[in-house]
Amino acid sequence: MCFSTCAVTNGGTPFSLTTAVVPANSAVGTIDPATGLAVCLYDFLLIAGGTDPATGLAADRFCGSQFNPDPAGAAASVPVCSKLIITLIIQILGEYDLTIVISSQYRSNQTV
Repeated sequence: MCFSTCAVTNGGTPFSLTTAVVPANSAVGTIDPATGLAVCLYDFLLIAGGTDPATGLAADRFCGSQFNPDPAGAAASVPVCSKLIITLIIQILGEYDLTIVISSQYRSNQTV
């Protein structure tokens, strides 16, 4: 199963979850190895085994303003795929705590 951002026509961003690192870039994981700053701790999109099929880079937690598993952060979004049975978790903490779980019964190599 693959995920990607969509075009937004109202001036908003197609993907954006808070992060302490460069807000215009993607962020993954819980600690930025370059700066030691915490990233994707409270607000994140979790895709188990989320991989960029073009580069093979993989991550599980996604935040920032771009959707990309590059551990160094990237200024562009890419499709992210998982070969696992998908359980997608979106967690947003703050004034309104929210966790959304979307489960798939299909494997990515099956026709849905």
